[in-house]
Amino acid sequence: MAFANSRGGRILLGVSDDGKIKGEKLTGQLKAEIFSLGRNCDPKVEVSVKQLDRKEVRGDLLTQFNETEFFLKRHMSLQGIIEGMKRRNVYEVPLEAWREAIANAIIHRDYRFGGTSIQVRVFPDRVEVISPGRLPKGVTPKNIGDMSSRRNEVIADMFARLDVIEKAGTGIIRIREAMEAENLKPPVFEDIGEFLR
Repeated sequence: MAFANSRGGRILLGVSDDGKIKGEKLTGQLKAEIFSLGRNCDPKVEVSVKQLDRKEVRGDLLTQFNETEFFLKRHMSLQGIIEGMKRRNVYEVPLEAWREAIANAIIHRDYRFGGTSIQVRVFPDRVEVISPGRLPKGVTPKNIGDMSSRRNEVIADMFARLDVIEKAGTGIIRIREAMEAENLKPPVFEDIGEFLR
């Protein structure tokens, strides 16, 4: 049993009554159950979960894409939505949105920067994808998606032939549409030095 107070507190998963760390895998399912418990308390309890998992993905670009997708699926909460007589499982951030974000990061990153990598971070309220390389000339965080510029044409063509992406210039639009379809906030793009988040 856990108790909440008005000043907050912590619930440690995987710690026995005698204080020994036993370990508990923080899966998307467990995260969803914790958030559900917090939402259903009276008064409502604000729940914050810190993700403590990280994975470095190596290999060819398609393997990196697939492994990153698998990693995110493992950590994203999956919710069941009842529509009429059927149940539909939905990730907290639409699958289409983060698949496009990962593909865009791989296709448009600046591979001239050695010692850098694409970072994907999962937070309780968002997913961040950080890619090495500035936006191409003329493209800003405000007009991204309105203008299209392929930094790595060979990689873009390969991903299109492998049916990972649709066609040049539609990725950002598809991310926005997927977020809007689930009544979620639109994505935010930031130019942070030599990286795009």
